[in-house]
Amino acid sequence: MRLVVLFIIIFLSSTCLCQELKDRMTTLVNGYFDHDQADSSGRKISLNRGFVVAPLLCTNRRTGTIDSDKGELLYRELLINYDIGFMAGTHAAPGNRTTFSWYDERLIRDNKVCIGLKKENDAWKLVMTMRKNSGNMTKEEPANFWANVKDEEEVRDIIKIAFSYRQESPNATVR
Repeated sequence: MRLVVLFIIIFLSSTCLCQELKDRMTTLVNGYFDHDQADSSGRKISLNRGFVVAPLLCTNRRTGTIDSDKGELLYRELLINYDIGFMAGTHAAPGNRTTFSWYDERLIRDNKVCIGLKKENDAWKLVMTMRKNSGNMTKEEPANFWANVKDEEEVRDIIKIAFSYRQESPNATVR
């Protein structure tokens, strides 16, 4: 009986925490969509086809594929996966919006950004896909970022890093 009660308490507390996170997603995302500048205190990390601006303690490990640029960014305990290129596909898009508990899409710096939050294997997974908004989506290379998130701080971290992505040389000036 104690085990059942303990399970119910743990389940309800995690469900409430995750519901609160889901409810706050629009506010969190709006805070970053309103900004058009990367974090100047960070450093540029090359992802081959582009770069992100990330905190100084963030590391990059290429996990590699031959048809897309795939890897992992590790910041504190947050593992952010990325897959960039035409063959990477789109991990968050209007066509799969119903697979997410929360979904939004916007334009930022001439990029169409699709972002979704879904429960997967007892964890909340935040998924973002960015593409140039050229009107010819079949020729644009998507940049996908995803991570399991535990709290708002991790949501802010992945949004801040992923939204800094630029599809150009790491020597380019950050706007």
